[in-house]
Amino acid sequence: METYLVDPKRQRWLIASVAFAAFVSSLDGSIVSIALPDLARDLNVPITTTSQVMVSYILFMTASLPLVGKLGSIFGAKRLFLSGFLLFGIGSLICGLSRTLDLLVAARILQSVGAAALLATGYVLVAEHLPPDRRGTAMGLLGASASIASIVGPPVGGFMTQAWGWSSIFLINIPLCVIALFFCWHYLPHDPPINEAEKSAPFDWLGLLFVTLALVGINHGLNRVDLDGWGNPEGLLFLSGSVLFTCLFIWQERRARAPIIPGAVFGDFRVILAITSAITVMMILGCLTILGPFYLQRVHDLPPGKVGLVMTMPGLIMLMAAPISGLIADRMGAERLSALAAGLLSISCLLMAMLNASSSILHITAVFSLLGLSIGLFFPPNSSYVMGLATRELRSITASTYNMFKNIGMLLGISVLGSFAYIIARSHFQGLPDTPEENRLAMAIGFSAAMSGAVVLALIAAIASAFTCLRPAKKAVVSTPVP
Repeated sequence: METYLVDPKRQRWLIASVAFAAFVSSLDGSIVSIALPDLARDLNVPITTTSQVMVSYILFMTASLPLVGKLGSIFGAKRLFLSGFLLFGIGSLICGLSRTLDLLVAARILQSVGAAALLATGYVLVAEHLPPDRRGTAMGLLGASASIASIVGPPVGGFMTQAWGWSSIFLINIPLCVIALFFCWHYLPHDPPINEAEKSAPFDWLGLLFVTLALVGINHGLNRVDLDGWGNPEGLLFLSGSVLFTCLFIWQERRARAPIIPGAVFGDFRVILAITSAITVMMILGCLTILGPFYLQRVHDLPPGKVGLVMTMPGLIMLMAAPISGLIADRMGAERLSALAAGLLSISCLLMAMLNASSSILHITAVFSLLGLSIGLFFPPNSSYVMGLATRELRSITASTYNMFKNIGMLLGISVLGSFAYIIARSHFQGLPDTPEENRLAMAIGFSAAMSGAVVLALIAAIASAFTCLRPAKKAVVSTPVP
């Protein structure tokens, strides 16, 4: 029997807590970008090596999601949520006090584990303690919080670095985590009883090792391919290793007594359809993130300030659309809104593919904004739908798996579609002089080709989402009040 909060005040505190957790975990993925030159100078390392500070955070947060999902099912969502703030705060303290790059990267890994716990268990707390007619709103605010963080991260990081030094962007997290721990301890509902069989089952450390190595392989391999093309032997070696460790992970999960990702997570085909949709949409978002600035700078000769302004528009639209999407999903059904949003995304990607070197900046901004609107409308109902299909015992693992595949989708979009645009642009130069005008035209052609690929991905998302409408998720009819 499901138990839901009925006190509106406690509902608001729960939503505020998970939204704040989504904000801080997403913020620290981007806030450090502006501080890298100062960080390189103070730590006396080449600026290229400081990228590890960002990459290690994103990579190990993704790799930690299966771990925290399993821990959440063993110890409970509230305990793991509080532990996430504690780990994130300790990691932030060590980051701020670090005076070597190795220590800073190690502290960022600790931070990323805490961020993974916050991100994954936020979905679980929403699904576990809010009634179905409030989940869409909460998921929308989760998405809005992450969008705000991605928008304000770089400028806030730049301001704080200039005013107080790069250490301040980490040390500011400590009082925030202390305040969050206090309120979450007092206002979040207690965890329901944990299944004793689940609690006593041995942890699948070998499965965790295999999935971590697979993620490291795909991240490093795609990075090398993105830099040097698909003929790079190091990139192909790491991608092959990623495939090998993925196969080993699947083999281990089939034989493990307590697998990290039980097969039951994918027992409902609708979950597979919804996650497939999420992966393809994240690939499109990754494509826009990496190719949008290049298109604006190299094709339309915009200065960095105007590029930042245009690229901010999709994020702002996503920010405004996400809470509205959640409200609509609570009324018309998450699966229907996901399908409509994916259909709108297909149209926006088609319009993106039709952009060229003569398109006006106003036209480009409008099309970019339409894509941001589509994505902002898509993810709140999609995530709410996936969590609504999960049983209580599998919610923590389902949330972690969902977020892990979203991150993988982002990496694939950046590397695969980015490389595709580069290959098409480079092929345009065959037999032609390398002039500025030809460079502009080649980049425009490459961008259009990548967005044509995005149209195919958006159609896959729309079709997969449409199939979920054939058997919509059942709405819970039993609601036991929790004071």
